[in-house]
Amino acid sequence: MTLSGPAVRTVPLQRILQRRVPAAALAATALLFAACAPANGPSAATPATPADASASAASAGLDPALAGSRWRLKSGLAGVDADAVTITLGFEGTEAISGSGGCNQYRAELEVGVDGALRIGPAMATKRGCMGPANAAEPRWFEALEQVRSIVREGERLLLGLADGTTMVMVPHSDR
Repeated sequence: MTLSGPAVRTVPLQRILQRRVPAAALAATALLFAACAPANGPSAATPATPADASASAASAGLDPALAGSRWRLKSGLAGVDADAVTITLGFEGTEAISGSGGCNQYRAELEVGVDGALRIGPAMATKRGCMGPANAAEPRWFEALEQVRSIVREGERLLLGLADGTTMVMVPHSDR
């Protein structure tokens, strides 16, 4: 079987790149990109740089001095006896938190929402099985983290304000 018609010709990429693009096509592309850009620069929910993220978190009430600090749940998590299970929260700068949910290690991102409220999560965690109080506490902790809207240091306590108006209380934690 023979095919008739023009033969398919292979053109090297270098030759394609050397061709001139009409000025009208360049102008249309520039307008397209300009139309897609945010009108007021980067949004607060997606800061452009780590410095912007720190500034945004600080403006939402997150104290930059919390970076590197570690805390343990004292009270305020519904249905959880904080003395029976050790739930921790540590600050990795002002962009992320990590700790123990009582059984598994977790990490979650911190960001400032469009409304200026602080948002956490969702938490990424290891998948170890839990027994006893940790089995019930850990999923509640991870759910509560996603409801955190403010983090305020008050002396030796850290107050996590939730979307429903409740507050979880944390105290300093050392691994020793």
